[in-house]
Formats: sequence, C-alpha cells, structure tokens
Amino acid sequence: AESYFCNAIDYAAGLHAPLVTMTSGWAFYDEPLEDAWRRSVAMLSRIAGYAERRSVRLAVEALQPGESRLVNTAADLGRLIDDVDSPALGACIDFGAMEVAGDSIEGYFKQLPGKICHVHFVDVGDDTTHLAWGDGHRSMREDLRKLIACGYEGCCTVETCDSRYRANPFEPDRRAMKMYQEILETGL
Repeated sequence: AESYFCNAIDYAAGLHAPLVTMTSGWAFYDEPLEDAWRRSVAMLSRIAGYAERRSVRLAVEALQPGESRLVNTAADLGRLIDDVDSPALGACIDFGAMEVAGDSIEGYFKQLPGKICHVHFVDVGDDTTHLAWGDGHRSMREDLRKLIACGYEGCCTVETCDSRYRANPFEPDRRAMKMYQEILETGL
C-alpha cells in the first residue's frame, strides 16, 4: 500500500496537482483496534514524509463504519492527523461519511481548524451515500453556504459511486455541474 500512494504522489507532483486523497486504512476484525491504529499512523507518517518532500499535500478522509473501523468521525480524523503530526497531512470532508457519523460541516471545521484541504461534495440519500446531486436530500446551495461561512476556499470533487451511475457515468457529473452553475448564477 505504501508504494501505491508514493506512486500516486509522484504522479501528482509530475502533474503539478496539489494533493492526493487517501484513507486511514483498515483493521482486521480479529485484531485489537489500537494495533491497527499504530500501523496506520506509522504508514501514514512515512507516506506524509514522502509527500512533504515532493511538495504534495495528502487529504485523508473518514470512512463509514462498514468500510473501516479506524476513522469514522471528525474526532477520529483529528486524532489521526495529530498522531501523524505532518504538515503534509490534511483532512478531506466526505459528505457521505460525515452524515453517517452524525457530524456536520461546521463540526468538521471546529474539530479540524486549518486542516481541511478537500471536500468530497456529494448528495446523500436515506439508505446510501455518494449520490449525484439531486438524487438525495442534501441542499447543494446550503452546503456551499456553510463551506463559505466556515472559510473554505479549497476544491470540492463530485464523488458519485453508486452502481446506478455505471451505465452512464457522465450524466451525474453533468447534472451536478449544471446545478452548481445555476446556484452561482442565482447567488447563494
């Protein structure tokens, strides 16, 4: 896994991309969680050191409980970033994981002041996350207002990962951009 992320960092540096997104990793179900935590911190520390030398920022995101047992909340993410203690490591808000954990945009900024460097900007449904905007119950306009009110000036990426989009993956991106442009034209 370490070489995979170092390769991604090399590609990002070569393309002059400012960051690489990543996760905390996983824990085996039959091992103590703290053992997996220490392993994750050690690996992320090495990767963050490499990213720092290549002038690339890492944006680590929380995952949903069904995806990982290590980092599920803004508080978990804050602890991970503190334990790694690297200027190259920042936070990515994933709206799906955020909502499942009961966190909020404002809560992330309060928990991680100055650390948020990326947003997985998605809609969320009652039973699934990572939806195209308009397919869930979140308000893009309100979420943009909150991000701006919190002082966020970074990038937001649309991350639609639901199987319903596989046959026509460009359609959800087109709809998201259209919705975003309409909000910009009519104002927040």
